[in-house]
Amino acid sequence: MDETETEGSASPESKKLEAVGKWRAQRTDLIAQGKGSVSLVGGVSLILHFIPRDSLERRPLLGPWKVSQKQQMHFLANERALTARHNRDGFLAQYAIGSEKSAYRYTQVFRCGILEYGIGNFFRPIVPNNPPLIIGQYLEQEMVASCENAMGWFQSSGQTQRVYVGFSLVGIAGKAFFSTRSRTAFSALSVGPECDIFSSPETLADPSSPGSPTFDTFLLPLVDVMWQVAGYDESPFRVNGEWQPFNQNFF
Repeated sequence: MDETETEGSASPESKKLEAVGKWRAQRTDLIAQGKGSVSLVGGVSLILHFIPRDSLERRPLLGPWKVSQKQQMHFLANERALTARHNRDGFLAQYAIGSEKSAYRYTQVFRCGILEYGIGNFFRPIVPNNPPLIIGQYLEQEMVASCENAMGWFQSSGQTQRVYVGFSLVGIAGKAFFSTRSRTAFSALSVGPECDIFSSPETLADPSSPGSPTFDTFLLPLVDVMWQVAGYDESPFRVNGEWQPFNQNFF
């Protein structure tokens, strides 16, 4: 089979996934270079992308684009952001520290409909003289909170398309993953020095489905991939097979 036949046989879904993968790779590379919407503190970053299926199809701007004051409150009301403004890519809400050039976390709304959540400050030297420790349970909780916020945004905006969901970790080479703070002596696994940036495959979420989207369906597989990067089989935050990222009784 020649190249023409191979390209011609690609399904519409695979072409969309290819475009999504390229966009995420380019965006993550910019963030790694410090050229994203805002710099995150801490040196290690979690980037979550929520990409409506048709959002990367280029379309003309048919009228004014802005995020209304009422819509901005969706990001500000949960205290995950202290400042908000329109910017070159669309709209940026961030929890800033000292200046608008650095933040603990942020949400970028792109004009094409993509949502990007950036999260930092989830690792720290818990034990003196230790390398920075990535706190896995905190990461899981932030992923859940971002998904809840994103799905709420899409539902309130009348989003009917399914959404690709994926994450990237930036600056993880040589860092140690821990399941919880209380298990630092027993559950440390380090990422190899060759892996400083990792981007997951994508899952599909349906914001328009009746009731709340089931996070076990589209988010838990990504959470398990995150732990596999550090050498675990899956998320350790399960009780009798049920995923419980907010359970504080893990020791």
